[in-house]
Amino acid sequence: MKTYTSGLFLFLLAVVAGTFMACDSDSGGGEEGVGPPENITRLEITLATSGGAPIGTFTASDEGSGFQAERITLMSGVSYVGTIDIFDDTIVSAPDRNITDEIRDEQDAHRFFFSYAADEGAAGRVMAVATDLDNNNQPVGLEFRLAVTQGGVAAGNLTVVLSHFGAQPKSSSPGGLTDVEVSFPIIVQ
Repeated sequence: MKTYTSGLFLFLLAVVAGTFMACDSDSGGGEEGVGPPENITRLEITLATSGGAPIGTFTASDEGSGFQAERITLMSGVSYVGTIDIFDDTIVSAPDRNITDEIRDEQDAHRFFFSYAADEGAAGRVMAVATDLDNNNQPVGLEFRLAVTQGGVAAGNLTVVLSHFGAQPKSSSPGGLTDVEVSFPIIVQ
């Protein structure tokens, strides 16, 4: 009888251990098909006028004490088209590792949000909206349109937030996990 009980105990122990191991099969820490939050150390915004004239690429880098972003100078009454590239510079063997395609591959779980807060001048002078859509017709934001209304000189910050929603539905405001949040100083001339 003792052998039967010991055998049953070992069998049940193996089943329970297998169940717990199966629950932890996603070593990446993310949800199935989504992956873990991104490790972003640099974000680049490339702008051109809506007519195609290049304006430049503006970088925000995390040097260990938070993101430091370059100032962007915009012209009053002009519309721009923009793209975002994101990088993970922590891998020594690949210091310029562009992970933009990873966001594009997981576009249903990611969304960039843009907001402008004025320091000087009229609020609401700078508006950004995503122009690329995911497989569910929801905004992604790797491509966007930036519009500056007519008016005088203004200053403020354009904040860019990348939300990682995972399996939960995207919303119209930042939510889920924040992969990156960067504020670019803006001058409007």
